Amino acid sequence: MTKDKELIKDFIKHCKKELGIQSLPHIRSVADGSWVMERRSFGEYSPGDNTVSVYYLNRNTADVFRSLAHELVHHRQKELNMIEPDSGETGSEIENEAHAFAGIIMRDYGKLNPNIYEIGPQTVIYENQIQEKIVKVPQEAIDKVDDLYNYIDKIKDKVLKKGTLNYTKPYIDTKLKNFFQLKDLKGEDLNVTVGLYNDDQDAGAGRMDTTKDVLLINLPFLSDAQEFEDTIEHELVHAMDPKVRDVHIFGKMYAKKGAEPDQFEKYVKAPWEFDAFTAPLINKLKYTTSKLGDKKREYINLLSQMFSSLKTQGYESTMQDDKYVPLAWLFTKKEWGEENWDAAWSEYSNELNKISKWVTKPTLYKQFLKRLGTELI
Repeated sequence: MTKDKELIKDFIKHCKKELGIQSLPHIRSVADGSWVMERRSFGEYSPGDNTVSVYYLNRNTADVFRSLAHELVHHRQKELNMIEPDSGETGSEIENEAHAFAGIIMRDYGKLNPNIYEIGPQTVIYENQIQEKIVKVPQEAIDKVDDLYNYIDKIKDKVLKKGTLNYTKPYIDTKLKNFFQLKDLKGEDLNVTVGLYNDDQDAGAGRMDTTKDVLLINLPFLSDAQEFEDTIEHELVHAMDPKVRDVHIFGKMYAKKGAEPDQFEKYVKAPWEFDAFTAPLINKLKYTTSKLGDKKREYINLLSQMFSSLKTQGYESTMQDDKYVPLAWLFTKKEWGEENWDAAWSEYSNELNKISKWVTKPTLYKQFLKRLGTELI
């Protein structure tokens, strides 16, 4: 048995003694970030099935133990017949008592075991974790996007003078050959060349030719640097994705679930597009929430409420709800200032529109929350 398990057993034994618990509940550890996002809490006590659940991933040991102690206080309250239907309301006597007793327990146990404050975020409550496979573009590839944007901007006029260029016959500059060097999800080397084409009748800003490993940029849709980065990350996810790289597998999937951008709802729900859209979105939210300091948890809670609103109230009502307006800044990497407000609002609107489509498909919505929770919490 690991040292961490022994520490957990000792802490539970300490709580049982200090609280006078007659019989311990079932204690369940949670590693699914969507669980937190849905409940807006790191812990939960369910009196119906006598279960305490605590989220542990990427949390300090003392923080996990504080949640566990809080929920064990609720269990003891149940043994004393103190739990009422509205007992869980913020500010209720039951909740205030749980906060107070958990604080006392942590103070006393921390004096005996000061190392709980030194242990960094880790899996202190062990349970097999089902990891959501997220296609992550390496940061070193993302770091090259600014240089790529500036170089394309420099040669753009020269390429446009060539007239209409179809994506099947792009212009490939010598400096853009094997521009991105990374590995696919199978761990195999992947060299991606960047090609340029000019077709204002095409559906979008970028394409990924996985048969030739060419990332295609449609110059008429060349936007600002941030949108360009999102496009590149989106297409590199396709490049790294085995289910897209295998022509036979992808052909069968596309025949069943594929669509072009003009069929927007079906398009964003396609499994490979869902992967490609979530990667830059979650990276963006991870970056912006990291800037919030002490307010990070407050804004993550508000994000969670907003996602719930998308599910229950719909896109239009959620967009019109004033309390979610400040969240628009979390959907852009641009400087937070009045001059960028319109751009931030546009990105916010576009991203919520996509998420509102995933909400209508429970498996995708759950996957999105799980991925988001894993990265943000």
